[in-house]
Amino acid sequence: MKRYKLLEMFKEGSSKKPEFLDNVASDFKKMIIDFITENYFNENIKSEKTKQKLTKILESNIKSEYNTLTIPYFQILENINLCIEVEMSETQSIFESNQKFGERKFSEIMASGIDKSEPINRFSISENKFIKSLEKVITEFTKNYEVSQDSIKIEFD
Repeated sequence: MKRYKLLEMFKEGSSKKPEFLDNVASDFKKMIIDFITENYFNENIKSEKTKQKLTKILESNIKSEYNTLTIPYFQILENINLCIEVEMSETQSIFESNQKFGERKFSEIMASGIDKSEPINRFSISENKFIKSLEKVITEFTKNYEVSQDSIKIEFD
């Protein structure tokens, strides 16, 4: 977190000027984008192209206005889970297309079931886990935030 000097200054209470707080909100937005990218995109999504598109979506969806930051966590989480589901279904399709008819004995299939690469999980990342991890990062710098039904609003003052 040392790369975010303005956030560290804010945490220490160095300045309360409006232009400083606007810059803090902008810096906080960058930190949240980096946090989500490192902890959720890189960990769960294989395609670099998909990661880049999701990062652009993050940048446009997280709003930094005046000295507030709004993070539409539900929409972000939905996008991540959808990309994970698409990648898993593509992997499953490739696996199934590579299977040869009659490759296994009927008795083996009856005993162990049909091989699947991995089950497709529509909700790989739970909403609760996602919110808790975001709250943990947010509370490092401020206690002035509110979690609503689909977003987190942070005010810097």
